[in-house]
Amino acid sequence: MKLFLFNKNIRAFTLAETLITLVIIGVVAAIAVPTIHNNSQKKQTVTQLRKMHSELCQAVSMAQTIHGDPSHWDYDLNHYNFFKEYLFPFVQVSQDKVKDVKKHTTYRKLSGVEETSLYVMQQNSEVVNLISGNQIFIGQMSGVLNTANRRCYLFDTNGYKKPNKIGRDLFMYCIVKGKGVVAYTASSTDYESTNTNLTRAQLKQECNKSSTGLYCAALIMKDGWQIKDDYPW
Repeated sequence: MKLFLFNKNIRAFTLAETLITLVIIGVVAAIAVPTIHNNSQKKQTVTQLRKMHSELCQAVSMAQTIHGDPSHWDYDLNHYNFFKEYLFPFVQVSQDKVKDVKKHTTYRKLSGVEETSLYVMQQNSEVVNLISGNQIFIGQMSGVLNTANRRCYLFDTNGYKKPNKIGRDLFMYCIVKGKGVVAYTASSTDYESTNTNLTRAQLKQECNKSSTGLYCAALIMKDGWQIKDDYPW
C-alpha cells in the first residue's frame, strides 16, 4: 500500500497573510456588490417601465377599436374623465381608485427632496392600482402639463414601494393628439415635436438630480431601453 506524504517544502499561509487576503477579498466585495446591486435594480426598473409602457400602448390600441383614432378623441375632457372614457375599460385594475395618496407615501425628486410642485401628487390626488403592480395617477395636471392636445399621466412602476422618486420608479407618459403614446417632454409649441427630435443632451438637461426628472422615461427610451452609466441614478 502506497503512502502519500505531504511535501515538507510547501509553506502554509501565516495568520498575517490569511488576514491580508481576507481584507483584500472584503474590499473587492465592498466595491463590487453595490455595483452589481445597482445594475440589477436598473435592469428591473427598465423591465417594469417597458411593461408599463406596453400596458398603456395596448390600452390605447384597444380603445381605438371603439373610439377610433386618438387624434379624434375629446381632449377637452379633464384628465380623470379622459382616462375613464378611453383607457379605464382596457387596463386590468386590482381595486378602485384610491384618493389622497399622500397618506400612503412621500414622493421625491431625484435629488431626494420632496416633490411639492406637481398638483397630481398633492393631497387630493387619486391613483388607479393595476394588477401588474403599476399605479396610474389620474388627478388633474397643471401648468405646462395641462395642454389642449395631450393628456399626461404619471406612473409608478412598483406602487407604494420605495424609492418613490421621479426618474427611479415614477415616470410620465402622455397620450398626444395625432401621435399616440409618447414619453413626456415639454414643448413651447404644445408638444408639436416628438421625443425622437430631441437630442440626448437635451433630454439630460431635464433628467438629472437638479431638475424635475420628468424627461427620464424619454431618455431611457432614447438610449434603447437602457439605463446608462451617466444616468442620474
